[in-house]
Amino acid sequence: MRNSRLAVAVVAATSVAVSALTPVAATAQTIPSSSQLSSGGHINADGYSDECQEAVENAREYHEQAVEDGTVGSSFMGPQELAFGIANGYGSSGMPEEPDCIEEEDEQAEDERWENVPDSLKSMRGNETTDMIFAVVGAILAVGGSLTQAATILAAFSPEARDQIASVLQQFGFRLQ
Repeated sequence: MRNSRLAVAVVAATSVAVSALTPVAATAQTIPSSSQLSSGGHINADGYSDECQEAVENAREYHEQAVEDGTVGSSFMGPQELAFGIANGYGSSGMPEEPDCIEEEDEQAEDERWENVPDSLKSMRGNETTDMIFAVVGAILAVGGSLTQAATILAAFSPEARDQIASVLQQFGFRLQ
């Protein structure tokens, strides 16, 4: 009986450790700049150059004109479109396209911030490869945590599962008494 309790405790501790690491990997996800919306649902161009602010305003006006002309949007408003319309203030017509200058100026600002970082730390700057690596590691941790939690639940109800977990732990060098 003592062996099965130890096995369940080890599985539970591993599950807690894996589930604690999963949010760390999730924070590595980058947030796209299109999430910069003002309270009214419009693209927020504050802090960008005058040309970029003008491009954002032109995109918004073009979109609103297209909505009035009926060339943008759908005639049917389903549940997702309704929720999207409530969230951004445009109804079922969607959002205006974000001008390229937003992304360009965001990248330029990020490059300028990295110029101020000491040379010894510049290697820490992520790129698309590191984003992919963190996404894969996060997926592995999420699946591993889910499987560990499922094993913990199964071990509580099945003596055979406890025996299998105990034998696996013994193969990894844990001495169960």
